Amino acid sequence: MRSQLLTRASRTVADRFLALRTLHSSTSVAQALPTSAGSGVPVPAAAGWLSPGAAMPRHFGAQPMPAVVVKDLPVPAGWLQGPTDAVRMPQRAEAELLVTCIGRHQAGVVSDLTDVIQAHGGHVKETKTMRVGLQFCLIATVWVGDRAKADLLRKSLNDITEHKAVSTMWIPDSWHERGVEYNQYTLTVTGVQQKGLVNKFASAVAKHGVQIADSELSTKEHNGETLLTWRGTLEVPKDVDVARVRAEVTAVGGALELNTTLQ
Repeated sequence: MRSQLLTRASRTVADRFLALRTLHSSTSVAQALPTSAGSGVPVPAAAGWLSPGAAMPRHFGAQPMPAVVVKDLPVPAGWLQGPTDAVRMPQRAEAELLVTCIGRHQAGVVSDLTDVIQAHGGHVKETKTMRVGLQFCLIATVWVGDRAKADLLRKSLNDITEHKAVSTMWIPDSWHERGVEYNQYTLTVTGVQQKGLVNKFASAVAKHGVQIADSELSTKEHNGETLLTWRGTLEVPKDVDVARVRAEVTAVGGALELNTTLQ
């Protein structure tokens, strides 16, 4: 009788050992579980078990538990890939407000501004920020989708006065001429800094209907002189000969003893 009990106990231990080995290497937890006596039904998995590719719980052996990897789990219908309160802006939404903000360079400037925009149901469509000296500058276009809410947002932003100057204005539909198509070119100017430099180049290209879409001017000291680098993105109407624009800026640069390229 005693030998029979020992044999049964040995088989039970062996069965469990084999089950644990299978669990550690198999692709299905259900295949690794022992079945209840005579029923052929797998014993329910312990809390926290995952399949397939799940790591074995830490209390099933002395080896460190590997990282849990769960692959190819289906995403329930209706779930968003991101915050559940995410709201997508319409693809062709036209920004209604132009916001500019200038203030002391410090943490929280952008969050303070966008908190107000968010509270009024607005969404930033385009933005650009920069630091000029000790001042922080931001310019952004904002879409709301409702004229009344946009007007309330415009007034609320203009009321902000603490440590910053905020200006918000409507964006007229005709601001950027409808139907006009442009080619973009990069203007680069280098040399010794001089008074009125930007104005001279801007006036020269404006005669051809060219717009300066973006620009940045930086300086550095070298051998007692202030050297500058000015780069601008020019929008040249497609019906304008870019060679004439290039000749114009080259002439201005030559008169000011500056190096200019337009490409």
